[in-house]
Amino acid sequence: MTRTFASLADREVTGIVAPGSLDRDAGHPRFAPWGLTVYFALDVGFLRLESTGGRGQLALELVPEVAVPTEIETEDDEFAVTHYDHLLLGEDEPRRLVRVRYATNPESDPERGTVRCAEFVLAPRTVIFADPMWTFGVRLSGEGAYDRWLAEVRESPEPPFLEHVWPELPG
Repeated sequence: MTRTFASLADREVTGIVAPGSLDRDAGHPRFAPWGLTVYFALDVGFLRLESTGGRGQLALELVPEVAVPTEIETEDDEFAVTHYDHLLLGEDEPRRLVRVRYATNPESDPERGTVRCAEFVLAPRTVIFADPMWTFGVRLSGEGAYDRWLAEVRESPEPPFLEHVWPELPG
């Protein structure tokens, strides 16, 4: 993970993009998000966050563009995207990634970009928590969500986990 996050250190998050499809069967078109994947739009390319491993892992990968999910590609659905910038980023300005807290469990493989969940801290003060265990895929939440997740998981039968922070703090 360190290599992935280090490559993001000088990049800016310019938006949050959710792929999905347009449902035109009920009168006016309705956007139906494909919840298993969400993207952080960067100044160059995207960081894809995808729910994998039976929705127990969060796969992180730098990609050049938003991809059409295979499930949408093979159906008669019309591919579309929506932006969650106004909900999670607030002001319309790029933000730099300054810290990531993430958890791993026995199913995780950080060197291949797979973790249990992650909290992204963007300068000057935006926090986004990504949890792949939501019923509909990746759930994005704001400040405090990672700490609430920690409290809940410490009281649950979920497999043991380790916490990590990037960049690594001295000492």
